[in-house]
Amino acid sequence: MLTNIDTIVVVDIETTINAPAPHFGATPAYPGNFAVMFGYRSLFSGDHTKITADFREVADAMLQGGETLLVGHNLAFDLYYLLEEAERVNDLAFLNKKFLVWDTQKFHYMATGRSSISPSLEYVAESMAVPFKKDVEIKERFKAGIGSDKIDRHLLADYLVGDVEVTNAIFEKQVAMCKARGEAYFKYMLQMMQGIAATTEMSRNGIRFDSSSATKEVEVMEGEQAELTTKASGKYARLWPAEAAIEFNINSSLQVETLLWGGYVKTKRQEVQRDEEDNDIIYKTGKRAGELKMKWETGSVLVTGLADSKTKDFFEKKGWETKGGASTLKHIQKYGTTEAKELASEIIEIRKINKSISTYFKPYIDFEIDGKIHPNYNHNITQTGRLSSSKPNMQNISGKK
Repeated sequence: MLTNIDTIVVVDIETTINAPAPHFGATPAYPGNFAVMFGYRSLFSGDHTKITADFREVADAMLQGGETLLVGHNLAFDLYYLLEEAERVNDLAFLNKKFLVWDTQKFHYMATGRSSISPSLEYVAESMAVPFKKDVEIKERFKAGIGSDKIDRHLLADYLVGDVEVTNAIFEKQVAMCKARGEAYFKYMLQMMQGIAATTEMSRNGIRFDSSSATKEVEVMEGEQAELTTKASGKYARLWPAEAAIEFNINSSLQVETLLWGGYVKTKRQEVQRDEEDNDIIYKTGKRAGELKMKWETGSVLVTGLADSKTKDFFEKKGWETKGGASTLKHIQKYGTTEAKELASEIIEIRKINKSISTYFKPYIDFEIDGKIHPNYNHNITQTGRLSSSKPNMQNISGKK
């Protein structure tokens, strides 16, 4: 099965964790991050696992000529760093090399029917009966945001050797699984993993983004949103009970639901406490001497909805929700009473602006680096097997202005 492959290199890289939130701390897209230590093992040469801080040494092992297969766990991360290092030292041979890739994480994800979402190295090792040494100390440091550059070199090297050897053992078992299932299965799994190289290049290249213009656009939209919210809130607050325990909030789906369909609203008001003879109770001493003693009374009051009973019956017949969410508001726009239609239209416009700000503009502004966005392309997350992206999500952009 591997007869057409001339070189196989198992690789793992330890890096700094310098990127600020909301970025992933070790993201290779952040200029302040860099590879600290490389662990690799050339399988066909029979080498043992080697550790180095020199990218050129790793590159030499991967550029022995012919077809080269790079093996790793969550390989996109390591491949990104390898390409960044190659660009830093202007290694054109490495940058122009078309590697085959094998991600032990993606293999496990596919082999289990996509039931294991982005499985960790430890999880895959345990599920395949590969011995795995847990290094709690280093793991805890990573979780605390302590990068590899701040960890003792000998400890880090031992940790890295362990990960490379576990990855290698998993790879060998995965190849054995392919042999048992036949050549076609091996070719399919290998082919399905090659997209990782393409999306890693996509992430590195990034998408140009003008955060300055986007920030100005956000300011304009926030002004529009505030104006619409103030206007609508004032318009519909008159329908909200003055004694309600909470003020009317047009951004509350539950309160909008009550305004549309009617219902009871909790009330809370202060009343003067009275004694057994029905006289007002007055503080006699202390700082509040002479003041009336008050108490809170709770209850409820009925709000008449803007949508009449005929509309509600029609919704129930259709099996539509009678709440304050998006689907309800869209149906109200078509089939509601005049006042209900107005409320639905105003709320939809407010939410549309908020969606643009919170889902598209602000995340893109937050993740912009040097005039570009470098999203993660995830191969092992969805249960359907489709590609997804995150930090930020670039596959959820509305085509509507």
